Amino acid sequence: MTEIIETNDIINNKIINSNNNSNNSNNNFIDDKYYIDNCHSYIRNILLSLDNYIIYDNINNDNSTIKCLFRYNLNKFMNILLSILSLEYRVKVYNPYNTLTIITICYNHKVYQTIYLFRTTINNYMLKFTECSFDCNLLLQKFNGNIIMRDRTEQTIYLLKYEDISYRKFYKRFCYIYEDFNNITNTDLINSKFNKLNKLIYAKKLINLGWIMDEYICKNKSWTINYWLNYRVYLNLIKFTNCNKADETCCYCNKKFIDTDIVFNNNDNYSHYKCIFTRLCN
Repeated sequence: MTEIIETNDIINNKIINSNNNSNNSNNNFIDDKYYIDNCHSYIRNILLSLDNYIIYDNINNDNSTIKCLFRYNLNKFMNILLSILSLEYRVKVYNPYNTLTIITICYNHKVYQTIYLFRTTINNYMLKFTECSFDCNLLLQKFNGNIIMRDRTEQTIYLLKYEDISYRKFYKRFCYIYEDFNNITNTDLINSKFNKLNKLIYAKKLINLGWIMDEYICKNKSWTINYWLNYRVYLNLIKFTNCNKADETCCYCNKKFIDTDIVFNNNDNYSHYKCIFTRLCN
């Protein structure tokens, strides 16, 4: 029997052969779709049954990735994980830093499943990760239901209800939840600029996947990124006002927008995503 973890620490980049019992060794290797649809579900259910929180991922939602706020003993979880895997699989474990363990499950040099175990509190997770700045990422799944992550310093988040976020996620609507993007291009601190750039990049990923960003929580103190076509057609729904017309030229390059342009809006100032991104980088 393969020894999985020899000490309390998992060795970085260590590859582990799954050590199922002999009854499983004669099983035929299951196909890709079966593995992704079923083993993914098994692992999620195991994590939930051990009183961990599953993080909903709106970018990588193809059943090949699991993100989890992990509260269980890591050594014991690894033993449980290997007990459900067939001998053909190999498990590789990384510890990029103290509060994160990444587990990949592979067969024939192909990664079938990646598990991110964040060993931190909900508050620390919200402070450190860009995704938590958007309402669509505030839901966590528990074994007996769902909860909303809440930043104790922000009163606006207390107004959110589970039903609201679920409804908005279903229709691919999302918004920024803080009021810290005013005078974005006048930000002096380098760390603050990188922080804002990361948020712009994340929002753009959702837009590319067909989401619409609006001002649901902070209203006119918020910011949005959308295709210009969506601003033209849904402006009143994005800004939650009776406004039905926006400035059609970029406030930086003075070029007229076309429907396929990704446009940034803050305080009714509209600019190309590339223009605002370039100004922040410079």
